[in-house]
Amino acid sequence: MTAILRVIDLVNKWIKTILGVLLAVMSITIMAQVFSRFVLGSSITWSEELARLLMAYIIFIAAAVALRYQKLIAVEIVPDRLRGRSKTILTIFIQLIGIIFFFILLVQGVEMVQKVHLQQSAALRLPMSVFYACVPIGAFLLIMNSIAVTIETFTKKEGENK
Repeated sequence: MTAILRVIDLVNKWIKTILGVLLAVMSITIMAQVFSRFVLGSSITWSEELARLLMAYIIFIAAAVALRYQKLIAVEIVPDRLRGRSKTILTIFIQLIGIIFFFILLVQGVEMVQKVHLQQSAALRLPMSVFYACVPIGAFLLIMNSIAVTIETFTKKEGENK
C-alpha cells in the first residue's frame, strides 16, 4: 500500500511542476496581452483563448493535488465531532462517493472530447478536444488522489493526524 502512495506522490510532484509551468505561461500570456493592448495599441488575437485553456487545465489538475493533501473546501462539522473508527469509516465513505462521481465525470468527459474533436477553436485553430480534455484528465487525477486518501485513511493508525 505504501508503494502505491509513493507512486501517487511522485506523480503529484511532477504535476505540481507542470502546474507551475502552466501558471507561468498563462501569466506571461496575460501580461503580454495587456502590454500589447495598452502600450502598443494592438491586441494579440490568440492570447485570451490560450489563457482560458491554461486556466481550465490548472483548475482541474490543481483540484486533484488539493484533494490529495485534503486542502479542498469542505464542511467538516460531522467529521470533527467523530473519533476513531467512525471518523475513518465516514472519511472512506466520502472518498468512495467522490470516486464514483469522478468516474462518471471521466466517462462523460471522454465522450465530450470525442464529440467535439472535429470542431476547431476560433483563435488558436486547435481541435476543441484539446480544450475539453482537461475534464477527463482532471477526473483521472482526482480518482488517483482520492484512492490515495482512502488508502492513507484506511492504513492510518489510531491517533495519527494527517
